[in-house]
Amino acid sequence: MKKKFHVKDYYNILDIIVCLILGFVFSCSPEYYETGSCKITLFIVGRAFLEFILFLIATIIVRYGITKINYKKRDNNNRFFQIFDSKNKYYKYRLFIIAGIIFLAWVPILIILYPGTLANDTWGQLRQYLSLFQGGNLSDHHPVCDTLTIGFIIIEFLKLFKRWHLAFFAYVIIQSIITSLVFSKTIVFAKEKLKVKNVYIFIMILIYALFPIFPGIVQGISKDSLFAWIYVLFFIDYLEIVRTNGESINKTKNWIYIGIISLACCLTKKVGFYIILLSLVGLLFYKIVNRKKIIGIVIFLVLVSKIIMPYMFEKYNVTPGGEQEKYSMLFQQTGRYLKDNGNDVTKEEKEIIEEVIGKSTEKIVSVYNPVFADPIKGYHQPTKTENYKKYLIVWIKQGLRHPKSYLNATNSMISGWISFRMYKPLLNMNHHDQLNAKYFKEELAYRNRNKKIADWLQNAYDWFYKIPIVKYFFTYGMYAVLIPLFCFTTLIKNKKYRKYVIALLPLFLSIVLGCFLSPTSGAIEGQRYLYPIIYTSQLVMMWTISYVKK
Repeated sequence: MKKKFHVKDYYNILDIIVCLILGFVFSCSPEYYETGSCKITLFIVGRAFLEFILFLIATIIVRYGITKINYKKRDNNNRFFQIFDSKNKYYKYRLFIIAGIIFLAWVPILIILYPGTLANDTWGQLRQYLSLFQGGNLSDHHPVCDTLTIGFIIIEFLKLFKRWHLAFFAYVIIQSIITSLVFSKTIVFAKEKLKVKNVYIFIMILIYALFPIFPGIVQGISKDSLFAWIYVLFFIDYLEIVRTNGESINKTKNWIYIGIISLACCLTKKVGFYIILLSLVGLLFYKIVNRKKIIGIVIFLVLVSKIIMPYMFEKYNVTPGGEQEKYSMLFQQTGRYLKDNGNDVTKEEKEIIEEVIGKSTEKIVSVYNPVFADPIKGYHQPTKTENYKKYLIVWIKQGLRHPKSYLNATNSMISGWISFRMYKPLLNMNHHDQLNAKYFKEELAYRNRNKKIADWLQNAYDWFYKIPIVKYFFTYGMYAVLIPLFCFTTLIKNKKYRKYVIALLPLFLSIVLGCFLSPTSGAIEGQRYLYPIIYTSQLVMMWTISYVKK
């Protein structure tokens, strides 16, 4: 007898609590983003209640749909899906076949956006690389590994083609091919390890191939686009360790592989070190075998990142990155404190704040932007590292005196992530103040013949945002909050599968450390902090779907 549909089967008290909180914060976030504060009014309360209802309904609908598909006896198994049959002659080429489909779907967009988009930071990294041949030195303001990788590939292609734009485009093509292969690997993992149904595999391929966010990312030349696909490789192996209770690293070659991928993540993104390290440490509290091998990887990462790399930087005169990069949120809280409570600052506190931030307290107040930390933080470390300890004491004291200022500063800084603000991909190079005229001509930052069609593509992205329901998949909040929380609450509903929540640890660390502590949550370049999360969103959903049994 067919079981009747009962709404209560698809939500519980935790879902109600989470959706209530989401409704409230999603209603307040636009106010924080626009004004830096939010006054609770009847309008805000009404909007919060409406969004609570919508979030709860969406949760029920998606859970019902997943359950319905998972319990369907028949699975669509047309000729294409036979490539996953080990007896099929195309089985050993399945990774390349899927990658080819994804890459070919991207090609038209890559051509329209020729030669690709260089992030502002990338111009600075290329300048650093070129300066090496003139007696200059590198800076660890951006990861040195990124600078050397991007610089070497582009300059070598420049020597071959004699034209900068062709060199940029060659880099984009290589990055696109590698990324399509990595996405293909996530699909193979979902099919062969997680055993999800073919309908999900079909949806994954469609999203990777046709969803415009992905080619918008791969056509960008930046340290974030480089890190993102490496991070996906780590995430796949991390899931496999959890899925097999650690048995996947029984083989030495698998253990070495994940150690190398983990190191690559650490070397290509500064916050990557903390994300990877804490994720691996988290596994030690999970009941798995091969704990000693996990500890071995952790020791290896600490040894290379905190001992060998600093030694190499000193030996080759690499300028260390400034401590101020870690203090975006704290500096914003101080800025808000000074703005709200400027008279409640002692002379000693004022001196320490000005010493560490490198600006007068009056200047800090005048440049304070509720959603952008760089005006206060700056790009260089103005004082000795030991002075930051004194600043932390001041920061704690002031926070205890006026916690409301800190709360408003925090809410404003993360408001872009917890909202339905549009995900606007970076498709032009209008912001390029790191383009140094000594090394590059100004026209390198502009598209010439294809500018009109590139602008048309940007308008097409903007048009997608106007389509009901579809537009929500082009928002920051979908990836930074909604998908992660849906997966968390869905897994934790069933006691049998609750233990698999540990697999989401890298995701939540990426959100907290990579997004919520970033210098901005809404500016056009702010979206690049979401790359690792967007790249792994489908994998996280497939992980959750594979454990939805009732």
